Amino acid sequence: MNMKNILFILTFLVMSTVANAEIKREYLGITLGQGMIDPGDDSSIQNDDLESSLSYGVFGTGITESGFGVELGIVAFDEFQSEDFDNVYARAYGFEVSPLYEMALSETVALYGKAGLFAWTASYTTDTARWEDSGVSVTLGLGVTLLPKASNLIWRFGAQYYNDVDDAGITRAGVDLGFHF
Repeated sequence: MNMKNILFILTFLVMSTVANAEIKREYLGITLGQGMIDPGDDSSIQNDDLESSLSYGVFGTGITESGFGVELGIVAFDEFQSEDFDNVYARAYGFEVSPLYEMALSETVALYGKAGLFAWTASYTTDTARWEDSGVSVTLGLGVTLLPKASNLIWRFGAQYYNDVDDAGITRAGVDLGFHF
């Protein structure tokens, strides 16, 4: 059984557990960050030196009393432009589902970790051609959540790795702003 199948089963189990448990906190939010790409040896990007890219998206999270939860999100990476070739651009976007665990350090600070699946589409553009590819990859993330006492807003600072997005790895560092209810 490969890693994607294991993560799919894990995601299903956590989602069914969360669905049957009492939700302690739910939040919806937006995310803004920076994506850095490592094309790898077999990537169709064909260049080892791409710039970083702006990334943005939306997410929804539900956390139970035990700290387990699930996160659904959409994330997009704006143009990665080649530093060696003027007119070569790569973009990626996709849908993420990740079981997560949040550990409270205090009433206002928590650490979180997540592992899930990222269904992506990547597109490439040159002066003469445009092509797309798609697939499903593993994603891992960790960070810190700040929960101000007098507000329904949450702040999250985190890093996430998307493995094998068209044979390339993407590392993302970002800040999230959410509203919890």
